[in-house]
Amino acid sequence: MPLFFLILALSFVLQFFLPWWIIAPVAFGLSLWKSTSARQAFLAGFSAIFFLWAAMALVIHLRNEGILTAKIAALFSLPFPSLMILVTALIGGLVGGIAALSGFYWKQFLKPSPAASSMKANAGTPVTAQQNFTFKTRHNKV
Repeated sequence: MPLFFLILALSFVLQFFLPWWIIAPVAFGLSLWKSTSARQAFLAGFSAIFFLWAAMALVIHLRNEGILTAKIAALFSLPFPSLMILVTALIGGLVGGIAALSGFYWKQFLKPSPAASSMKANAGTPVTAQQNFTFKTRHNKV
């Protein structure tokens, strides 16, 4: 839950000063730092940006009495102008969710694996014939 609020707050503030795509680096960086699972990262990124963009699109829609939303919806051949708010929020949510998921997977990639730490612990032990054979058969095709 804190990841959701962090992405929401930081994206909200930075979108006033930077381009729209700042949501992707924000979701990526925060999920790289705070995420605990792939599901949690995607859902936090998707829902935070979906909620943020839906709220911002609704505010714009209400401020100009739906004129802009109706014209943009007509360009996309949407039957209802309010459907444009949903499409906008869905696109933003997907960008935020995929960026957050990428941040989680980078976190997994950068984390040292348990096999690497056990190799360091066993650095002084000799390699057995079976381990040597497995390595050769796997890498002979190079």
